[in-house]
Amino acid sequence: MSVKIPVKFSDKLKVKKSPEEVYAFLSKIENIAPLVPGIDEFKKVKKDVYRWKFKPMGMKGVSVVLEYETKFSFKENEEIVWNTIEGSGNAEMTGKVKIKKQKSGTELDVEIDMTPDLPIPSIFRKLAEPFVKSEFEKMMGIFAKRIKEALE
Repeated sequence: MSVKIPVKFSDKLKVKKSPEEVYAFLSKIENIAPLVPGIDEFKKVKKDVYRWKFKPMGMKGVSVVLEYETKFSFKENEEIVWNTIEGSGNAEMTGKVKIKKQKSGTELDVEIDMTPDLPIPSIFRKLAEPFVKSEFEKMMGIFAKRIKEALE
């Protein structure tokens, strides 16, 4: 018994660093992990593959620990993309950061999609869905804010 609830996040960030400086920071995944709220464990598995484990989260006596592995790909000074490795955990995660030069710095176009596999009966989906979406948006909002702060 489980329920998959897809959630999406997107944001545009403007920073006063060059695309090269932004890419140099963001392409080192070890720089990004501490900025993600709720991370419990993070480790490099192999080249461009990382394992993420989050602290327990939930509501009303039901909690879940999300964990998965992601593979990153890079387009120097332009884009960073990541995708969950199938079967590596209990959530699917895809994301992309596009890096665009602006007159006075750089714009980051952030898109993140996640589908956690929650260990709850499907009859509770309507209760869980607003909570999952709200928590994900809150966490990703904090993440985006931390990235901006780290780059300024």
